[in-house]
Amino acid sequence: MDISIGGSVLMESSGALDRIKCHMVGYVKDEYVLLRVPLVPGIRSRVPEGASLTFRYLRHGKLVSFRSVVKNYIATPYSLLFVTYPNRLDFHELRNEKRYTCNFPALIQAFSQEYSGLLLDLSPGGCRFFFDDKNVEPPGNLRIDLWLRGTFRPPNTEPIPFRGQIVSLAGYSRTRTVNLRFAPDQAPLTSELREYMSETQEMLDRMHALDTDYCAG
Repeated sequence: MDISIGGSVLMESSGALDRIKCHMVGYVKDEYVLLRVPLVPGIRSRVPEGASLTFRYLRHGKLVSFRSVVKNYIATPYSLLFVTYPNRLDFHELRNEKRYTCNFPALIQAFSQEYSGLLLDLSPGGCRFFFDDKNVEPPGNLRIDLWLRGTFRPPNTEPIPFRGQIVSLAGYSRTRTVNLRFAPDQAPLTSELREYMSETQEMLDRMHALDTDYCAG
């Protein structure tokens, strides 16, 4: 299980008729998962002991889901739900194109200013860029559909140029990241680079699958 403490988790009852947003507190592998649930009216009747529930969360651009059985619910001093540790996790790709996680040094040009940062993921159609605010304050007037030019540098290669249009600024003020869609005539993700990133991603996925025995809340 690969999820940050405090991460959002959507809890669904049978038939997905009832959905409640929870937050991960911690887990013990092969024993239980502990979630903090909102103290809403009727919450105890929604999570009776032995009930089978479905949980979903986002990780690395994928929707992860699992089913667990309620072990116990306590309302005080905090509203906490104990469920069984899942037998398996199901992964669902949310994007039409596979995105590869990366940490490539990159530069972006915006409003006649050059900004350094990192490419956090890359696909044939776009990328996600992180603005490093160590030396220069990231631009505050970005907008959807704005076109930007930049370069990124994979290991042991020359910088690769690209031109992209901003398609998402969700959380930009907090995370300093933007999602870009490449111009139609752009193909910065070459077959060689895709093969390298695919092999790296497979190794990362195998590493993430090796859960630590304990994850304290």
